[in-house]
Amino acid sequence: MAKSNICLMAPIIAEAWASLQALNWCKDCQLIIHQVEIDFLNLIRDVQAQEVILTKYGALVESLKEVFSSFPTVSLSHTNRLRNTAAHNLVQMSIGNP
Repeated sequence: MAKSNICLMAPIIAEAWASLQALNWCKDCQLIIHQVEIDFLNLIRDVQAQEVILTKYGALVESLKEVFSSFPTVSLSHTNRLRNTAAHNLVQMSIGNP
């Protein structure tokens, strides 16, 4: 049986972690991406900021910055959570929630 990676974490950390996993997958598959939409405006601001955040969340942000640098043409934008329901529904289905 597959081991679950599900654990309790703050939503912004979950969004950062999921974004990092998705971007690393795109990088590993050598996909060319031009647009990334995230529904956490604070995460976008933190990724675009020059300051380093000295927390575990900050380490995720720094990892995101590093992976984003692998995609020279990518732009990061905010999307309303209501417009992002398809992604949320896929996540819920993947963890076994109806």
